[in-house]
Amino acid sequence: MFSGRDITEEQIYFAIYCVTALSRNTNKTPDEVYELLTNKTNIMDDYIIKYYDTLHTQGEDYIVSEIIKLLKEKEISV
Repeated sequence: MFSGRDITEEQIYFAIYCVTALSRNTNKTPDEVYELLTNKTNIMDDYIIKYYDTLHTQGEDYIVSEIIKLLKEKEISV
């Protein structure tokens, strides 16, 4: 996870927030969501951490819908 990238404590907390929010909105466990975002796709690194500066200013509905859209593009149903 995090591809050796230097990440801040705020980015780590935001990543946890995203996992929790997606879990609540998809009825998947946080473990299942984490697996989807890290091992099955690289959405954690390539989207959540990479675009933290923009994403952390958005609301939960927007963030969740964007992550779900990315998962669907990768043919993963949630």
